[in-house]
Amino acid sequence: MYYDLQELIFGKAKKLCIAADPSGYGEKTLVSILWSPKMKAACYPPVQIIPCSNLMSPLDGDMTDRLRALAQKQRLQRVASYREWQALSHALFQATGSVSLDSFAIPADIIWQRVSGDDQRSTRIEDNNAVAYVFNRATKQRRHVFPPAMTSEELEMLHQLTVAMDSGSTGRAGGMFAVHKLEMNVFVVYDKIHRLIRDVKLAAEKAAGGALYRALLHVCFVFSLNQRPFGSGEWFHKKQELLAFFMETTTPDDPIFRNFADHIASDRGTTVESLEDRAALFSSLAELPSFTRKGVAPKMMRWFSVNDLWEERSQEFYALKMILQHCSGSFEREANKQNEFGFVPSWLFVWKVIL
Repeated sequence: MYYDLQELIFGKAKKLCIAADPSGYGEKTLVSILWSPKMKAACYPPVQIIPCSNLMSPLDGDMTDRLRALAQKQRLQRVASYREWQALSHALFQATGSVSLDSFAIPADIIWQRVSGDDQRSTRIEDNNAVAYVFNRATKQRRHVFPPAMTSEELEMLHQLTVAMDSGSTGRAGGMFAVHKLEMNVFVVYDKIHRLIRDVKLAAEKAAGGALYRALLHVCFVFSLNQRPFGSGEWFHKKQELLAFFMETTTPDDPIFRNFADHIASDRGTTVESLEDRAALFSSLAELPSFTRKGVAPKMMRWFSVNDLWEERSQEFYALKMILQHCSGSFEREANKQNEFGFVPSWLFVWKVIL
């Protein structure tokens, strides 16, 4: 029923906007959102499964003559861009029932191409209407951009597509091919956030011998402890037990807390000026956010995802380190005991990463 309603609403739309993003979780897929400015309606077209083969046969979908010739010679080694736009075209067709990328081809009698060196675009007023021309300075010839017989109603009926996608080489190659080679009425805008995330990740891998990249890996690991291991959340309950044990067996005057007090206060943007401040800081440990509620986990190795949680979770670095260090003796004893059976408990690994 949902897809039938899509076709009913979007089947006659001429101006469409689609935001699409390919993903590679298991099978490579293309998810998208379609929007009609005139209908003021949006929908989710069916998810497209993109074939993962790097080779393409001449019978593998519709291809241009040039692509077909290259395929016959087995010279097509990378067809990711073609696959992505093929999936985009099929998503449009399934959502509208009739519209595909071919629907956005510009009629041959419309001058859509970039003008040459001697050409310039100009507009003249004729019969109270603005008429667009391409004027050649060398030959002094003037050509209509739109056929004189074409009415504004006919012009309005031309299909137009705006595509928003990842600013990567695969998407850009397909977009440039559709616009400049196939001369389609397609406008492509690129999502800068995707590109920015990749740029930051690549820079982090290279900077300071990869130290920043490793730091990001450790921060992601610490921020996601509550969901581990394997999404079970068992470690969240373990953290609660460790916090309760720490609060029961230590006081504000214990050496371990006195060593960490200034660091914990600095994490929170405060200072310890008196015994009362230290006692209040110690009492506040019972309400550490990540120890009292599970919260959300960042996406692994995603800089912006870590930033979303930074303000809250970064205030607990030294508090978490102190609690784990306080319990490290019991961890080591447990590890020695379990080693007799051939394995090391996962919590010992957590302690080593953080400490």
